[in-house]
Amino acid sequence: MIDRSPQWRRFTERSSARSRLIPECFVVVFAIERSLSGTVDPNARRRVYDVILKTPQVSAVRLNNLLVIDIRYERSRVRKSLSLLRKAERAIVHDPEIMGGQPVFRGTRVPVHAVVAMIEHGTEEAELLKGYPSLTKEKLDLARLYARAHPQRGRPPQRPWHVSRKRCFGDG
Repeated sequence: MIDRSPQWRRFTERSSARSRLIPECFVVVFAIERSLSGTVDPNARRRVYDVILKTPQVSAVRLNNLLVIDIRYERSRVRKSLSLLRKAERAIVHDPEIMGGQPVFRGTRVPVHAVVAMIEHGTEEAELLKGYPSLTKEKLDLARLYARAHPQRGRPPQRPWHVSRKRCFGDG
């Protein structure tokens, strides 16, 4: 629906192929679309989309006598999330000279995706903070956000020290 609109084409034509800048009104529409999916019919969602794009600063959309969507709330949630993402992007750097260009916390050699993987596999935050004294609880939260917004691409790195079960035990 959004990708077919003339406004979408206008914004994506100006951006480069490597990065696309999405206007805040589209992000608000995405957030509302996500919260309404399954509860409101597609025609009603389309009306919300049209109202937001025609008047981006609208505060609410009335769909019927019972349902009013508060756009201000979604807009404030989107702005808060975007500001946290900007903060995470400032706290994390990519430098080919540091850890082969992996994203690391600024001023350290601690790889962000490795820390997030440890958290996802059950490592306690207290244990990570003890093992990496340069990290804080806030940095761990920013790392999770950064990893969701910037997932790793490509194949996992080769680990020559990793011995497969097949080589050790001869089974498949």
